[in-house]
Amino acid sequence: MIERRPGRSGREELGCLAAGQISGGRGYSLSARLRTIFESLTALIHQFQPDAVAVEEPFVDKNIQTALKLGQAEGVALLAAELAGVPVMIYPPATIKLALTGYGRAEKHQVGQMVGRLLRLKEPLTSHHATDALAVAICHAHSAPMSEAIQRPLGKQRGLGVRGHRSTLLALMRTGPRIQ
Repeated sequence: MIERRPGRSGREELGCLAAGQISGGRGYSLSARLRTIFESLTALIHQFQPDAVAVEEPFVDKNIQTALKLGQAEGVALLAAELAGVPVMIYPPATIKLALTGYGRAEKHQVGQMVGRLLRLKEPLTSHHATDALAVAICHAHSAPMSEAIQRPLGKQRGLGVRGHRSTLLALMRTGPRIQ
């Protein structure tokens, strides 16, 4: 979760509010793991009240079973955002890499370094999944206005596949601090 906030120089800067990953729990049935993901995301959306959710557009891998399971997890994540009334933007991996590093085929460690720099993290994140989700959030924050961002209604997703052994990346964003 990132947010925009006033910086020291008067310009807006990005800050990291939270980062992590949701585990569905090995050893449980697929439906129980999907429920855990849905309930966890619903709780996070309720807690942080994001203005937008950004997702990395996955690609199809050779392992069909993995593709099916991750597609189901992504569907649950998108449903949680939709039910909460939070707009969802979907970005291709190359767009995310380009927004962070200036190169659409950047390596994972380069993206991780830029996430740390842009969010002024004191220590590197230990989870690649959390780093990737923050990268998606930064891409969205640096992208064109929402009206020009890649917005696809749930029924009109183009080329939705699944990223091999990786989880669905979901980033929550706020455009400014919430007043309690």
